[in-house]
Amino acid sequence: MTGTALLPPEEAAYYLKLFRQARYKTLEDAEDFKSVCYALEEFGRRLTGAHQNGLGRYSVALKSFVGRHNKVEFDALFSVVKAARNDVSHQGVFARNLASKAAKLVTIIEEELYTMTTLVRHVMVEGVVFVQPFHTLSKVREIMLENSFSHLPVKIDNEFLLISDHHIVKLWSASNLTSNQKYVEPLIALAQLPDLPSVGKIRESDPVPTAYQTMQGLPLLVLDNNDNPVGILTPFDLL
Repeated sequence: MTGTALLPPEEAAYYLKLFRQARYKTLEDAEDFKSVCYALEEFGRRLTGAHQNGLGRYSVALKSFVGRHNKVEFDALFSVVKAARNDVSHQGVFARNLASKAAKLVTIIEEELYTMTTLVRHVMVEGVVFVQPFHTLSKVREIMLENSFSHLPVKIDNEFLLISDHHIVKLWSASNLTSNQKYVEPLIALAQLPDLPSVGKIRESDPVPTAYQTMQGLPLLVLDNNDNPVGILTPFDLL
């Protein structure tokens, strides 16, 4: 298959997640930019319907896939990534610059794939990380820092609420908080715990435009048809 390709929504969602994960890995570790190369090669095989030796052999199909307004920039970025693909190592400033270009390259493909998705489940982040009833303030802070989360859902009295990094900062810096309250006692037991907003909810089968209308600047909890949480959707996921 060559030329401009319109993928089925489920398949577009698969490749969208593939490229997002590759981009995150590359930005986390600049010397691991080959995660992007592997994703490009896998997608290239899908577009051409053939296994080719070398990233460059997929260039025509990949360039044909992106929108007209992105083709010149894509071509320039792809040339840099292709040239570096077979180098033994990339370090320091060069590695960071290469990682930045590789990340930009896949965002162009992601832009096209995103337009082919139709449902919330296609763009949501799967696997919700919840604050558990036994988690301490220290543990919630650690989870947020390790994952760069701005918000975490928590279930209190059968209601899903949302804890923000702002809440955690205020609690962590409170002068009257003891070490035990930070490191031993459950967060939800703290008398200083502020009133938390309810989490907005959306169905995984809802059309993506529904999220634009429902989201009020905060993450949405994605539910299946049995009301089980299956994912989370943030404004970032809709960019």
